[in-house]
Amino acid sequence: MKVLKVICLVVLWMSPLATWAQSSGTVETLYSFPTGSANGSPGYVSPSQGRDGAYYGTGQGAPGTGGVVFRLPSAGPEKAIYTFGVGTTTGEAPLFGVTLANDAKLYGVASGGQFGFGVLYRVGIGGKYEVVHQFSGAADGANPLFPPTATSDGALYGVTQGVGGASTVYRYRTTGTFETIYSFSSDYGQYASSPLAEALDGTLFGCAERGGNRDLGTVFQITKSGAPLWRYQFNGGADGYQPQGLLAVDLSGNIFGATSAGGAGLLGTAFKVDASRSFSTLYTFVGLRNGGAPTGGLVLGTDGSLYGSLYGGGPAGSGSLFKLSNSGVFELLYTFGGGGSGPHLSPLQATNGKFYGTTSAGGKNGAGTIYSLDVGLAPFVALPQPRGRVGTTAQILGQGFIGTSGVTFNGVAATSFTVVSDTYMTAIVPTGATTGSVVVTTPTGTLTSNKVFTVNQ
Repeated sequence: MKVLKVICLVVLWMSPLATWAQSSGTVETLYSFPTGSANGSPGYVSPSQGRDGAYYGTGQGAPGTGGVVFRLPSAGPEKAIYTFGVGTTTGEAPLFGVTLANDAKLYGVASGGQFGFGVLYRVGIGGKYEVVHQFSGAADGANPLFPPTATSDGALYGVTQGVGGASTVYRYRTTGTFETIYSFSSDYGQYASSPLAEALDGTLFGCAERGGNRDLGTVFQITKSGAPLWRYQFNGGADGYQPQGLLAVDLSGNIFGATSAGGAGLLGTAFKVDASRSFSTLYTFVGLRNGGAPTGGLVLGTDGSLYGSLYGGGPAGSGSLFKLSNSGVFELLYTFGGGGSGPHLSPLQATNGKFYGTTSAGGKNGAGTIYSLDVGLAPFVALPQPRGRVGTTAQILGQGFIGTSGVTFNGVAATSFTVVSDTYMTAIVPTGATTGSVVVTTPTGTLTSNKVFTVNQ
């Protein structure tokens, strides 16, 4: 299995007198993993928010185990909810965290399994674990890398790296149906290197680290039925090469991502694909300015800005966090030191407005950390399945729901809603609702969704 490389570059032209200004970003270490902990070092993980308001991820586990799925409540402490065995048919070495699906379960992928080509699994917040697909290395693919993406149709879509880079895209419905919907040709990409992102039109975007006309990687677009629509082939010039990590989609339909190498500064680039599928380089990472490679991709904040992490950034080479405007203005937010080092995937924004991420090393015990980044953004609500017809039930994540007095869909009031807990509620899409934001009125104010809810006709 080819895994994403970790780029460690010695930036020879960096002056020892270079200064690193830290701007408006407050980082708090929420948890330092103990050395040899049964709960494991987090590695390549962006935590996922559950219905209960806690944060979930995967870790390496203690020696003699095959890794863990962990839970971090908002008030702590962190604990493992499931521990993988070693050499079993149910998978081991869980990769890149978990995804919350519309059935309230967490889905992820792991190595090993019955055929040795990986598994797709789900686990409840109480720790009940189930393998839902064993990858065979045949038409169903091999070596899944990222947890699948939950999309507006209620299904989960994911990628495998394949054998020898022959990647695939699969769909899993929580009712139990697994399908391979696309097998890559070399010009569309090899070695898929990002989770899939759903565009506003319902199509799927992803990245491949290799393939294309110069074997330097691609950004691709396919339909949910598996029809290829578009791809960009990196040429290794100012556009960079070897894209990887998270992709971001804004409210105008633009897609943002990052390459881990190349560009004028040799450390990678940030790129944009607009709604007309025109590709442009948004920003070039250079040594004197930011000193690291954006291996974790980009995420979109509720302020419309892009956020990410740089592996090896900062004066000590411990990594850093940055903000990038959608016009390409770079701002360094934080450089890691004693509070952790080696952020791989970029942090994801939770409904309290803060970003949550992990480092693979550092912290009190040198085994990695879970951290939060606060840039002053307001709380909001998230929609696990941001699409539905009138009369269907919409799921809403957030905080402070107890005492909620109203929910609107693009200004139309829902006549029926249910507060399940302080962090999770549902609402029936009302007659007359149209596509737009969902707004929840709580005792302390209003919370607006970070994505539009599409009303299907």
